[in-house]
Parts: sequence; structure tokens; C-alpha cells
Amino acid sequence: MKKKTPRGNVVQLSEEEPEKKPPARIIAIASNKGGTGKTTTAMNLAGALALRERRALVIDLDPQCNASITFNVIIDKNTGKGIRPLLTKEDANIKDCMFARGQWCDFIPADPDLYDVHTELAIDPRGRFRLRDHLQQVINSYEYSIAERSFPLLNLAEMLCQPRS
Repeated sequence: MKKKTPRGNVVQLSEEEPEKKPPARIIAIASNKGGTGKTTTAMNLAGALALRERRALVIDLDPQCNASITFNVIIDKNTGKGIRPLLTKEDANIKDCMFARGQWCDFIPADPDLYDVHTELAIDPRGRFRLRDHLQQVINSYEYSIAERSFPLLNLAEMLCQPRS
């Protein structure tokens, strides 16, 4: 099997050597200040990736729900869907919390009462790692994961990127 490198070189791969899929790139767009273009950046990036036929998962962690409104997914805290159960419940099914937005993009929406979970997550020792553990179930289905947040929901990098121990 032959494979072209980005520079146009051809590399011969043995038949036994399958091509390895690189891990998903996690892109966090975060700022505590409003009006800085977080949602616009996340939506335009997701759109550009879709145009290039790249699988992306967009996660709205902002209680203002601007990304959720843009993706036309409006939920409340009682639906059992969206980001809330992934932050607060060990037994949540991540696939139940996701919404397909075209062939190349899936979306996990926020709800307006997301401010409520901040204290709960700060007290709960598993709180900051629960989202990461849920994402591990599906992250290999995507080339990119884009997380957008504005309020201080603990440390976004800790929640998404730390390896499992």
C-alpha cells in the first residue's frame, strides 16, 4: 500500500502495517470576558472543518447557550440531555447527550442553568474528570473536538485533556 506524505513523497507501507488514525485534536476556546468571539470562533471553525469533510464534536459549556442557539438545540436542565448529565452523572450515556448537526459535526449543548453545577463540581472530587471520562467513549470517532466556555467551570484543560490514570 502506498501513501503520500504532505510534501508529496510516496512512502511504501507493508501490507501488515495499517495506517494509524491520529488522536482527536482538542481545541478549547475560553475566556471569562464576554464579547470576545468565542462562539463565533467555535462555529466558524466547526463550519470550516465540515467543509473540509473533517469529523468534529462541538461542546457548549457556556450557560449563555449562544452556541446551542446557533446550532438550533435549545434544552433545559430537566431534559437529561446536553452537557449537564456529562458533568454531574457517572452513568450518563454520552450518545444520548449529543445532537447530529450534519454529516460531519455533532454537538453537545449547554443549558441556561449551567451556573448551578459550578459549586457542585468544585466539591465533588470526580467532578472535574467526569466529562473527560465520558468523552473517552466517543473521542476516537472525531478528528477534532471544540469546546467553548465563558464562565469559570473549573479548569477546562483538566476536564478535557488529562490522560486517564
